[in-house]
Amino acid sequence: MKNIFLFSSLASAMLLSACGGGSSDASTPTPKPPKPAEYVPSQYKSLNDNFKYVQEPLTEIQRNQLYDISYWVNENPLVISSYSYLYQTTNNLFKTKYYATNGAFSNTWREDTSPQLVFNIAQNKWVETNNDLTMTQGPVGTEGIRSLHVQSDTGIKYFTLTEKDLSGLRIDQGVNQGFGNGIPLPDAIKTQYFSAGAKAYAWVQDITQPVYGIRRTHYVFSQKEDVHPIYTCGSMNYCSSVATSLEKAIENKAWYQNTGKTGSIRLNDHQTAQVIVYDAEQKKTFNYTLNYNVVVAKQGVPKHILFTAKDKVSSEALKTYFSAGDDQLAWFEYDNQVVAGNYALPVKGLQSTHYSYNKTAVNDILTKWTPKKNPVLE
Repeated sequence: MKNIFLFSSLASAMLLSACGGGSSDASTPTPKPPKPAEYVPSQYKSLNDNFKYVQEPLTEIQRNQLYDISYWVNENPLVISSYSYLYQTTNNLFKTKYYATNGAFSNTWREDTSPQLVFNIAQNKWVETNNDLTMTQGPVGTEGIRSLHVQSDTGIKYFTLTEKDLSGLRIDQGVNQGFGNGIPLPDAIKTQYFSAGAKAYAWVQDITQPVYGIRRTHYVFSQKEDVHPIYTCGSMNYCSSVATSLEKAIENKAWYQNTGKTGSIRLNDHQTAQVIVYDAEQKKTFNYTLNYNVVVAKQGVPKHILFTAKDKVSSEALKTYFSAGDDQLAWFEYDNQVVAGNYALPVKGLQSTHYSYNKTAVNDILTKWTPKKNPVLE
């Protein structure tokens, strides 16, 4: 089985509009109403981590598929399980296609499916989505760069595409921070390098509606998807007792452990939580404190606990050990239990820390990993 996380949070953006009017008489021509003000996506003057803007984003993603990778949750060090890519079907519709192997040491790619679980604000319920996107040319942003207008199951948002040259970079330096959710990467990839022409892509996003997602483990070539429950036992060695409500989670000081079993989050008193992580390279254990709030359910908002890092150090720990890159960690009530997930807050100009790859880069990762995989099929 493999762990599947949201490749990019799906959100909604509302077009800004202006309205006006006037009076007229027989001698005065009726003025035309002003056009609605066009939404202007936020863009940075300079980007982090040597990324550069793509001037024609729609043309780029039509010509070059954007690839992502995933991993087996029960292998240590980390073993790649699958890849996916975004591709155009007809008109402006883009879909995601998945390929997986049937075991950690298999090299045969077979097509798979991997729906995600998100909260649909308009329907006020959790829904499965296949991540279909309708993408069209969007408005020009604050730095004069074209954006993409993106519509999905969770509404509308605006993407500005950026790219980074990975040529000559070590493979481990081109992998997303937190990839593996605490599972260590194989040491061998630290001596492998990206080829000429390898690229990473990342989005600058405008998010104007909250986005909620539940983490799940996908069993390859099946319809089975396991949520990540929150446990209430005192010990983390073995536990089958799960929290059935947020109130029970708080009462029992419930906890969540990352996939690599190198980090945990446990609720404390006074709306705080303790994070404990183990750094294998330094052979040290580190402790951090998070704040959390309980958010009650209402129309368009699921009931949840939302975690907030107190400082940059704890925020980096959440990115590295819990894959909380662009989002905040959250716990939700779902199907009579409390489960782990993510929340993306409304924000303008968020430079994503999640990479996608062109074909050269993803083939470098697949064929230079340990154990290595075959190149992508298409």
